[in-house]
Amino acid sequence: METVQSQSEDESMMQLQNPLDEVLDIPDDVFINGEGIPPPRTKRRGDVLDFGQEIRKSVLRSREKTFEAEAVTFKLDKALIQNTNDYNMADFMRSITDTLIRMEMESKSMNRKIGDVDRKIDDLKSDLAEIKPLMFYVRTSENARRRQARVPPIPVPFLVGTGPDDDLPIINSVENIESLNLGQVKRFLTGYGIQHSSRASSKILKHKLREALGFYEAPDLSFEFS
Repeated sequence: METVQSQSEDESMMQLQNPLDEVLDIPDDVFINGEGIPPPRTKRRGDVLDFGQEIRKSVLRSREKTFEAEAVTFKLDKALIQNTNDYNMADFMRSITDTLIRMEMESKSMNRKIGDVDRKIDDLKSDLAEIKPLMFYVRTSENARRRQARVPPIPVPFLVGTGPDDDLPIINSVENIESLNLGQVKRFLTGYGIQHSSRASSKILKHKLREALGFYEAPDLSFEFS
């Protein structure tokens, strides 16, 4: 009877034992951490729970610091972006202003250059207007000399526009003039700047063209156009 009673008392004592005093079988490496929290004093459940609580507090403090750091970083980034945008905008505006000023100066310079070119072109046109008739006379005179020497003639460009065009016959003799139709004769006379009446006959117009191109030899002058 005493033995049974003793066992019952031992069981009652075990049931009344504080569970926080229970020693847990936990490996030592479980308590290694990066928060700087030392391992529990013992492996009793209570000490292990206290260790876990300290770990949680440390992690929470780390998270709060991380959040604060992220908030500061965000504010800093925002300020940097704003300052960068302000700088870029100011720099951009300065760049635009400088570009506009440079473009205005270049435009004025270009306008002056264009004005100079226009004047030179006008002068050149004036010179050409004076030179073309002279060159026409030189070429027709040279061709007259070449006909006497039985040498092929040189081309005589139009004084008005460009030409003679490829569809117009080459005139190397009065016979070539005779073969022209009325429209072709008028095109030659217009190109060489020779005034003529639109109602004039083909024969009269061919005479004008012969004279303009310098066919002054006796056989040329005696040739009768139709």
